[in-house]
Amino acid sequence: MRKLGAALLLGLLANLAQAGEIKVSQPWAKGILESSRTTMAYMELFSEEEAVIVAASSPLASQVEMRDMQITFDGGPMRPVKVDSITLPARKRVQLTPVSEHFLLQGLKQAIKAGDKLPLILSVRMKNGETRELKLEVVTRGM
Repeated sequence: MRKLGAALLLGLLANLAQAGEIKVSQPWAKGILESSRTTMAYMELFSEEEAVIVAASSPLASQVEMRDMQITFDGGPMRPVKVDSITLPARKRVQLTPVSEHFLLQGLKQAIKAGDKLPLILSVRMKNGETRELKLEVVTRGM
């Protein structure tokens, strides 16, 4: 009986540990010209529970904005628009791409090239109101 109770407790603890887990896959940034100080970062996110990215920062950038590509009412091409948050629905993959939501890193403090790793910190508000920081290394690809 004790073994069964211990097994149930371990299973419960494992489920609790995974309840608020957020997985990040393939974070990458565009390579830039040496004279440029701006790049964009993309990735795929998966959250076990509903969550919202409320801020982003990097020690290598003076500013990080969340952006979304939106069609304008004047019939012109899609344009990036600054957004206040990026929603992560429970148990659904969210892809941040050049034609959807993504991060704009401005005022880079050094030139970056293919293979460099950029630190990116995401502030994520979980469903219970708790805010977590996700610390990522975003790999730079060629232009």
